[in-house]
Amino acid sequence: MRVHLYTQGKQDKVLCPASLHTETCPCTYSSCLQRQKQHLRDEQQHASQEREALRNQVRALRDRLPRRVAADGGDAELRDLEFRLAHETNQAPEEKTMQARVKELAAARPALRELAQLEAKLKDNNDSRDGLSGRLQQLNTQLDGISATLEAEKQSVEAQKSSQAIPDQSILNAEKQEVGRRGGTHGWGSVSF
Repeated sequence: MRVHLYTQGKQDKVLCPASLHTETCPCTYSSCLQRQKQHLRDEQQHASQEREALRNQVRALRDRLPRRVAADGGDAELRDLEFRLAHETNQAPEEKTMQARVKELAAARPALRELAQLEAKLKDNNDSRDGLSGRLQQLNTQLDGISATLEAEKQSVEAQKSSQAIPDQSILNAEKQEVGRRGGTHGWGSVSF
């Protein structure tokens, strides 16, 4: 991340390191980080909405699938049933049940492929959300560092102000009277505070 400095008047500003802004962008580094953070939150919100839509699609697809489909998509069961139908002699009711189950498993294959694709998209979406969360955490860490540095600078300025005690009016009046007693203005004309 590259950061450029420019001077405007007496105050140095840090230019925006984000790809969202140009090098002439007048935003400060912390305000830019805040914008990036908001942008990441928006992306994360969008990813959450996509995830919820994918979850709903997965639920609907699972509801359409036969209840007794194995994790492998019923491939092993389908092979076993096809083998038994081809090579074994079965009674008529049992054979009808096996043929119905073969049809059910064969019909479920496209839905199972679609389910696998949706689950892969869901996993990618979750990985993307995790990446966004990590980037948000990094920005929060940077912003916390900037806040700590800013607070330390404020305390330093306050300490300098308190160490440079401004003389109060009574001290200034006493100095004025002392100058007046010495007999003159020492070339300053009349002195007034």
